[in-house]
Amino acid sequence: MLWTGAGSTADGTWFAVDGEGQASDTGAIADFCAFSGTTVQGVASGVYAAGTASNARGNLNSYYASAFPGGKPLQRLNRKRAPSKWAPSGSPGAT
Repeated sequence: MLWTGAGSTADGTWFAVDGEGQASDTGAIADFCAFSGTTVQGVASGVYAAGTASNARGNLNSYYASAFPGGKPLQRLNRKRAPSKWAPSGSPGAT
């Protein structure tokens, strides 16, 4: 879902992530996007965790690449006994 299309009346702040990492690092819609209303925020805005580098919205930025080195997936989450509590696999209390 994109909030930037013709006729969109989106307001507020929105975030989008391309989980496949195949979007362009510097394109209009990149792997990581922050929107204010219907406007995608550029890297110079400083809203991205990766900073203001030209590829701060892309999966090749070292901030994102080092978080999951070698393309390792996120740890699977296992449910604890109480349905509302979750913990990473292998952590104390995970079942």
